[in-house]
Parts: sequence; C-alpha cells; structure tokens
Amino acid sequence: MEAKPQFSHSFIEDGYTKFLERHPEVYVPSVADFLGINLDNDARQSVTYKIYYATHQSESMQIPFLRPLYDLHMIRALNAVSDTVSQNKIRCEVGLCNRTNDNIRRLFDWLDEIYSFNETEQNEIALFSRLRCSALPQYLFSALYFLGIIARVENHQITDTYAVKLHYILRHCENPEQLAVSYEIDNAALLRQLTSLGIPEIECLAEVVAALTEIPGVKLWIAAVDFYKNEERKYKIYLNNLASDICVPLANLLKARNLEFLPGYIAVYQKWLSSHPELSLYGLALCISSRQMWSVNFYHNALPKSSVQVIR
Repeated sequence: MEAKPQFSHSFIEDGYTKFLERHPEVYVPSVADFLGINLDNDARQSVTYKIYYATHQSESMQIPFLRPLYDLHMIRALNAVSDTVSQNKIRCEVGLCNRTNDNIRRLFDWLDEIYSFNETEQNEIALFSRLRCSALPQYLFSALYFLGIIARVENHQITDTYAVKLHYILRHCENPEQLAVSYEIDNAALLRQLTSLGIPEIECLAEVVAALTEIPGVKLWIAAVDFYKNEERKYKIYLNNLASDICVPLANLLKARNLEFLPGYIAVYQKWLSSHPELSLYGLALCISSRQMWSVNFYHNALPKSSVQVIR
C-alpha cells in the first residue's frame, strides 16, 4: 500500500498550486474577494480550497431558482463559490437585505419548500433567531444577513437541496440595512448571547473563541449553522481583524482540548502562509459538527503577485 503523503508545507503548496491552475482569478481583486483554506481534525489530512467571488463579479449572474428572493427584494449581493468539494452542484451565497420580520418569515417558508427542515433544525433556527443586531421592532430577525445553498438544478429548478447555510452577523447596528455604518461590536456581550442559546456545540466553540478575543484587536464577526440533508450539522463562529500569529494560541487552545491532528495542521499552515506574502489573513471560522468533528476555515485577501515584493 502506498504511504499517505505527510501533512507538510509541500502538501498544502501542491494543493494550492493545482487550485490556482484552475482558478488564476484568485489574484484579481476585482474578481475574487477571498481565498478560503479549510483544515479538518481528521487523519485523512484533507485541505479544501475555495474562491469566493467578488459581489460585483457575481451580480451579472442570474439564478432563476432564487426568484422568490428577487420578488421580495432581498438580494443585496450574490456570490458564487468554487471549491474542491461541491463539484457538479450549484453553490451560491446570498447577501440579504430588506430583512424585515415578514420577509424573514417568507424566506424560511421558501427554504422549507426546497429543503424541508426536520424538527431539530426547526428548533435550532428558533434559537439562532434570538440573536439580535438591531433594536428596531420591525427588524427583530435581521441578524440573519447571509444565506448559503448547495443544490442540484435542472431546467432552472432545484431538484435536490443538499445544504442550507445560515449566517448571523455579530454586531449591533443603528440601521440593519447598513451593517458597515454606525455599529458596535462588544465581544463579551455577544459571547453571552451565543452561550445563552443553549446549543452545546456553540458553547464549545465559544469557550475557545472567548480566549482568542482576549488578543487585542480581535473581533467577533459571524455565527453560523449549516444544515445538511444527511442530518449532519456544522456550527461556526467567525473572527476577523487578525494577524497570522493568531495560529499559535489557536493551536494551543485546540491541543488543550486533546484534538489529535488539527493543532499540528494549523502549525504547518502558519509556516506555509509565511511563505506567501501575497496572501493576507482576513478572518477565520472555528467549526464543530454534530459528529464532534472540529475544523477551522481561514479566509485570505489575495494581492496580485506582481505587486508583492518577495523577500528571499
């Protein structure tokens, strides 16, 4: 039996090189917002690479199966995602606007039609709906600001929905339709909100995240849950305003939880990232699945290689 390649700098680099061969647009800022690199606490040593296309690049796309959202005037941004996992499927992420109470209810009615939430998922949606980003009474559920869907589509109609991903912004905004204007991020208060939901996986993540937010400048960003048709769920808490040296305390915190593989993978990733000055770490998501599988997703801004001076 052929030995499995050791998880190393060259292991990440080989996958990255192959991904770039298919997606050279990663280095075009007007085309790509983020390069994502995902690591799992898994002996298979898998690395997933993803490109998140810029909003204005994706706005030219028309996705007919999203017609109910167009009719509600809820689409603020439409991002296509290409990755090394969800092949032969449509994966799109929708930035939501006009997130009034009535529209959020209509949104979930439509999602239930294309996905059919089970009882556990319905209960957890109700819990996440307690997260607040606005005190305005007509925007009680407006923290839900991004929606992800993985589906198979034929003749512009969804035939199978494999996953629904719900993203909740973690901040308090004066105007929930202008999330980047006049907002406050209180890490401690937001962590209390998250732990009060009573979702065990979110509580586990919050314990690690709380320690990371003690690092000056680090901010909570998003809380999310992914529902999959195989009844698996994935829970995520995102952080941004990071430096790459956050990898050291992150690996140490996960090692203290007796994770066998992920701390070592993160250490290798950090060394690999240091050799790529064209990649700037923007944020990360710490994740745990309903099977208790931990993972971490790193999000990078990519500069054109020609604009980066490589120090040798």
